[in-house]
Amino acid sequence: MDVETGEITVLKVASAFDIGQVINEKLTYGQVTGGVVQGLGSAVLEAYKFNDANVLMNPSFTDNKIPTMKDMPLEIVPIYIENPQHDGPYGARGVGEHPMISIPSAVGNALYDALGINFHKLPLSPENVALEILKQTGKTA
Repeated sequence: MDVETGEITVLKVASAFDIGQVINEKLTYGQVTGGVVQGLGSAVLEAYKFNDANVLMNPSFTDNKIPTMKDMPLEIVPIYIENPQHDGPYGARGVGEHPMISIPSAVGNALYDALGINFHKLPLSPENVALEILKQTGKTA
C-alpha cells in the first residue's frame, strides 16, 4: 500500500472454499484465480459513475476499468475443503464466483490493519484511499 498515492498491491490471497469434490485441480485453481481477480475488481477498481443528472458516465468496459494481469495478487493460495455434494456430478459443486465474495472485505480489513482507517464504500481505488488518508490526517489535497 502506497500512502502517497493510495495504490494497493495485494501480495497474497489465502482462502478456503467448500467446493464439494475436486475433480480437476488445475481447472479448480483457474476458477479460484478468476474469482479472486473478479473480487479484486469489485474491491479496488470497478464502480459506476454518475453525473449530477444521474446519467451513467461509464456504461462500457472501455470506460469502466476491469482488472488486468497487473492487478493480480503476487500469490494465491487456495485451500479446498472437500465435502462431496451428494447430488452433484461426482460429488462436485460450483466454484466459479465463490472466491470473489470475501475479497473486498479482506482488502478493507488489510487497509484497516495498515492504516487504522475503516472504509465503508467501494471501490477502494487509489483516489478514494488517498483522499480518505488525507481526510483522516487533516491534510488537504
